[in-house]
Amino acid sequence: MKKRRLQIIAVIMITAVTLLFSSFGRVLDIDDRVLVHAMGIDFANGEYNVTLQVFTTQGMGSDTPVDVSQSNIQVISRKGKTVREAIDGCQYELGKEIFLGHLQLICFGNTVDFSNPEELFSFAIKDKNVFLGVKLCMTENTAEELMNVQLTRGTMSSENFTKVIDMGVKNCITVECRLIDFLSCINSPQYVAMPILTEEQSAESGGSQEQQGGQASGQGGGQEQNSRQEPVIKISGTALIKNGEVLDDYLTHSEASGTAWLMGKAKQYDMVIEYEDRRLDVKVTNDGRKIKLENKNGELIYKADITVLAHASMDVRTEEDSEKIAKLVNEQLKEYFYSAWDKTVKQNGEDIFGIWKMLRHQYPKSYMEYEDRLDEIYSAVKLNANIKCRVE
Repeated sequence: MKKRRLQIIAVIMITAVTLLFSSFGRVLDIDDRVLVHAMGIDFANGEYNVTLQVFTTQGMGSDTPVDVSQSNIQVISRKGKTVREAIDGCQYELGKEIFLGHLQLICFGNTVDFSNPEELFSFAIKDKNVFLGVKLCMTENTAEELMNVQLTRGTMSSENFTKVIDMGVKNCITVECRLIDFLSCINSPQYVAMPILTEEQSAESGGSQEQQGGQASGQGGGQEQNSRQEPVIKISGTALIKNGEVLDDYLTHSEASGTAWLMGKAKQYDMVIEYEDRRLDVKVTNDGRKIKLENKNGELIYKADITVLAHASMDVRTEEDSEKIAKLVNEQLKEYFYSAWDKTVKQNGEDIFGIWKMLRHQYPKSYMEYEDRLDEIYSAVKLNANIKCRVE
């Protein structure tokens, strides 16, 4: 009896493993799939234009599976009434199944409507392979143009895009935006900040000075300089999205820095201060943050107590020097904080600091009263930023 039971368990396990690897009779072959690493989404004339960066395993002019000297990507674009329909169009043209499990980045043109994230991102919500931490960004023109940028650095353009965003977030010049951040806005007020990526050309000279000099002498004194244009991807600002609409105002690097500190997302920031008639480099790192919403005599105060460490590029030997540097860092950070607050909350009613959440939690009656007119709250609430700086 015991032997029979073991045989039944073994048969069940073998059957389960067989079904797992065969996908219920359908053999999965990597050659029948297309791996998408980056996606661009534009909207115009009632249609979505989806541009996919597809990984290719064979670089041109190479006998190796992956040619590190090439971008190793293929770009394909298709239009549809929905994003899913446009993706299916790309799939039909390629003759292979689109696999989004390796998706790293989604880039949007500035005309995309974000008011219904559940519909916009339905292609990702229904696909369990899509990572909810996928990075989101915007571009000043069209996402298709950015997806078609040919970069020679790295094996895939998507790697360059995500590295630029990661570095910008690390150095506190923009605010990270992920797929999960947008999906969390479903059925709730939508306030989102998103990095803006742009492309610019930079000339890179080819050949050494000796080679160029030899060419010049060989051509009777004429000069010829080999140069090529290498695209450069950079963060030009941070977009503000309110209730589905991309606002005309965007955050500069310093305003994005102040925003990141107030949101508790800042890790470090490099600044230059004027100290005793010379410029001093200071790296500021986060050492703690406490945020609360206070009601003082009917006036709402957003109180932010932030502790930072200032690492100066000079040896700080006296207490007096330490106090002077701390004061200068304090003043500059406060300038960033209040300029970010004015741009987001005061001018645009953009509550990326979660004021409405704290109001609902701490003062539920007031929230119920102003739920449909939160802009009145944003115009009245004041920022009280207190910074404690320790110099090391």
